[in-house]
Amino acid sequence: MGNWTAKLLIRPLNVAIRLKENGADSIEIVVCSGSALILTGMVPRTTKDVDIVALATSGVLRSPDPLPEDLRKAAAEAAEDMGLPANWLNNGPSRGEGGLF
Repeated sequence: MGNWTAKLLIRPLNVAIRLKENGADSIEIVVCSGSALILTGMVPRTTKDVDIVALATSGVLRSPDPLPEDLRKAAAEAAEDMGLPANWLNNGPSRGEGGLF
C-alpha cells in the first residue's frame, strides 16, 4: 500500500471510530472520484475530499441525500480532530438532478 493510500485511509477510519464511540451503527458508503481512484490503486494522487455517491445496506444502494446525522456528526468530529475542511466528506455527486438517485 502506497503512502498516499495509507494517509487517505486514516480519514474514514477516524469516522468509523467516532461512529462506534457515539454508539451509532456502522454505515456503508460508496465513493467516487479521486478517493475511489486512490483506494483502488488506479492513480497515485491526492484529494481534498471523499465524494459519497450512495449509501449501501445489505448490497442495496440508496440515496445519500441527506447524509445520515450520525455520519455527519462523526465526519465533523474527524474534521475538527484532523484539521480538515468541514465538507471533506460530502454527497455532492448525488445531489440535485445530476445525481444517481
